[in-house]
Amino acid sequence: MGSLSFAEIFSQVHGLQREDAGQLGGLAGQFGEDHIFRGNVSGFVRMFPPWSIERNGRLRQWEELEWCGFGSPWATLTERCLVAYFGGVKHRGHTLILAMAFLCAACRRVPSASSPVLKAPNRILFVGNSFTYYNGGLENHFRQLAESANPLLTPKTDRAAKGGATLKILQGEKWVHEKIRDGHYDLVILQEDIPELTEHEVAPFFEQVRLFDREIRAAGGRTALFMAWPYERLKWVGLDQIEQAHRAISKELSLPVAPVGAAFRRSLETRPGLAMLGPDREHETIHGTYLAASVIYAVVLGVNPTGLPYCPEGVSAEEASFLQGIAWSTVKDWQKAR
Repeated sequence: MGSLSFAEIFSQVHGLQREDAGQLGGLAGQFGEDHIFRGNVSGFVRMFPPWSIERNGRLRQWEELEWCGFGSPWATLTERCLVAYFGGVKHRGHTLILAMAFLCAACRRVPSASSPVLKAPNRILFVGNSFTYYNGGLENHFRQLAESANPLLTPKTDRAAKGGATLKILQGEKWVHEKIRDGHYDLVILQEDIPELTEHEVAPFFEQVRLFDREIRAAGGRTALFMAWPYERLKWVGLDQIEQAHRAISKELSLPVAPVGAAFRRSLETRPGLAMLGPDREHETIHGTYLAASVIYAVVLGVNPTGLPYCPEGVSAEEASFLQGIAWSTVKDWQKAR
């Protein structure tokens, strides 16, 4: 079925009460999984008073929700779970205006070739070590994935990376701070190498993410996390601990996570012959880099990368399709477990 107009949505939602949540669920169900929310939801909601959602015992403002409370700014209506989250909607005696704002924020079909360029971060900085710059750099593979999309996306990407560096080491590099401060980045993606932490505990990771996030926000940007993987050379920490650490700091600071290490594990479980790490069993193969870029693409844009035509040399079209599917399923499962 076609999309409902603003007026139709408004007329169907306006005036509904909390006890009519089932009616709202039926309305949301009309749109189906192939519909997405497009546009800046928080910007739309500013047309109304400052609504907020009570989640986990505290009020979360829309600025926070846009990036983390409901995942990416891009998601299907059902994934945004208007009904599942409905019980938490509160606003000083008002009830469903917030749900109305969700529905009115443009429920449309997945963009066609004639659609305008999608709203996405225009300037993205990747901060990390060799895991970030290996095989030509994640920033380049991410950009080429985006540029192969239809409609076209044209992000400006850059990196601040140093071999063997943890975030603590990068914190001591003046040039990294200058890039963050002067680069006018919409999004900064932080990659920690937890096995390299000499303290053999995750506390320094938490500390550095807090410091960088404060600096990034002060510069007008947002922070996301690139979750890497364990490796044989440094065995004190495993993937489960790395995942727990990223979930903890993600929850504390409301930061989205690109669960690359989890995607590596899923890919190897599904297709063991497709190596994610190279001969040193530490750095990515080109397939691992491509999967990492696909996971980051899915998290940053909130859309399924499956079908994107970009394939770097060494990755076949069939392998690219497989890795894109692994990226999307991993990201969806990670976000469901929040």
